[in-house]
Amino acid sequence: MLSACAPPRLERERRRHRLRICSTIAISILVFGCDHAITRVLPSLSYTQVTAGQSHVCALLETGAAYCWGGPGPQLGIGQSYAGTSTPQLVQAAPGVLFTSISAGRVHTCALTRAGPIYCWGANTYGSVGDSTSEVRSTPVPIRAPDGVTFSAVTAGYEHSCALATTGTAYCWGAVIVDGVTSSYLTPTAIVAPPGVTFTALSAGARRTCGLTSAGAAYCMGVNTHGGVGDGTTEDRWTPTLVQTPAGVSFVAISAAYEHACGVTASGVVYCWGDNEFGSLGDGSGKDQLTPVPIAAPPGVSFTAISVDGYHSCALTTAGSIYCWGDMRVAITYPTTPTLVASKKIASIALGERFACVLSVDGAVSCWGDTP
Repeated sequence: MLSACAPPRLERERRRHRLRICSTIAISILVFGCDHAITRVLPSLSYTQVTAGQSHVCALLETGAAYCWGGPGPQLGIGQSYAGTSTPQLVQAAPGVLFTSISAGRVHTCALTRAGPIYCWGANTYGSVGDSTSEVRSTPVPIRAPDGVTFSAVTAGYEHSCALATTGTAYCWGAVIVDGVTSSYLTPTAIVAPPGVTFTALSAGARRTCGLTSAGAAYCMGVNTHGGVGDGTTEDRWTPTLVQTPAGVSFVAISAAYEHACGVTASGVVYCWGDNEFGSLGDGSGKDQLTPVPIAAPPGVSFTAISVDGYHSCALTTAGSIYCWGDMRVAITYPTTPTLVASKKIASIALGERFACVLSVDGAVSCWGDTP
């Protein structure tokens, strides 16, 4: 993705080791080494959800309409024009198709409708759109769900997508790795979980998918080179495998990225595991962790949500602030422990590969980093 704000070499050197304060109408954000990092997107519209992919952002209105921007590419859902845009564009859904949730993948997007079916659009080389073809889809098309299956949630990953059935069964499609081989599943395929295990939440990353059970147990599957599965090994796992949490630790939220994952406990503690070369686990050690470890959060700070992507992570506090850590690849230095970046009035956070976006309590979206 081309940088929207990368300074010249000399300017990069001048800004090393210092924070830059950027502000929008409603919030103040501390950004590492990048001017013009904040984009205040359509303050006249009030969004209810924001999601970020590799180089695009999508947001929902309360009406069920979706807007996307960034690119270029068909993941914007605006028709045959693949040109990138920094201005939110209305997703060209069929008449009567309204969305309740949306998830941006690498170069595709999926959304759950009010009527129940899932629609996806974008790059489809490996079947990540789920319509039984490998054809590029520049506007939303319904996935080919198995007969009788109703979905309650959807998550878009790097080159695959997954959805949660109302029965608690996980279904995935696209570039899903099975037995060490990347296979193209053009329609949703049920994931075989351990006996008795059903899910309440899913998060699709890159080459890995994680889910939560109603008891708060975390399961992950996929490539495990740096311990991103969290089972205490570096052996790849092709079926959902229990994450080896410390005794008494269970999660209420989970997020999977390229080589790491993080979860939030009911008591507000964030645990992360996997690749830590760039500080994405937030424990300050710089060492890979094969099982979940708590982030080095400031005293008294409690979290409610987590978002991870690329080599960085961000978490939302109970007070509506945002702490981030890891390498967003837009500055020379980066924090390896949680650092305050947004001080108030935040409702949710969404990370792209080199940028982050927040939804404020007033429904406005603001982004910083190598923004689309």
